Parts: sequence; structure tokens; C-alpha cells
Amino acid sequence: LMIGAMRILGYPEDSAQLLEEGEKLLSQVGEVKDLTHIYSTIGHYNITKGDSFRGLEYAEKSYQEAVKTSDTNLIIKTGWYYCSALYVTGRL
Repeated sequence: LMIGAMRILGYPEDSAQLLEEGEKLLSQVGEVKDLTHIYSTIGHYNITKGDSFRGLEYAEKSYQEAVKTSDTNLIIKTGWYYCSALYVTGRL
């Protein structure tokens, strides 16, 4: 819910900290589907802020987790983010 606002606002100052806390919490109690969303958002955040290689790492992580779910819609969505990250880093 808060992620949409972060993106619209261009990831305000404390976004990195909030995303890291979200990742920690979801890795402990969240479902795989929730992890794919936070990984994807962290990837987008990093690419937006200029750290495209870290963004690529998270985009790949998100895609790999999505594949584990066998959820076609999730795989397509995270695959798109992953391909975009590959393009931005010059690997596609």
C-alpha cells in the first residue's frame, strides 16, 4: 500500500530504510508472493536512484521467487521488471 505512494513521490528520503525493514519482515513472516513484490520494488528503487547493478540483483531475485510460485501473472510481471533491469544495465 505504501509502495505506490513511494513511487509516485520519487522515493522520499527514508524509502531505502523502509524497504529494507519490509524485506526483513517479509523474509521472516511473509509469503513468497510478498517477497517478490518487495524485491521488485527494491530493484526499482535502486535503478531509479542510480544503482542499476543492485537493482538488477533484486529484479533477478524477484523473478526467481516468482518462478517458484508457478503464478503465471506474477512471473510475467517480475519477468518484465527483470528484462527492464537487464536492459538498463546493458545486459540485454
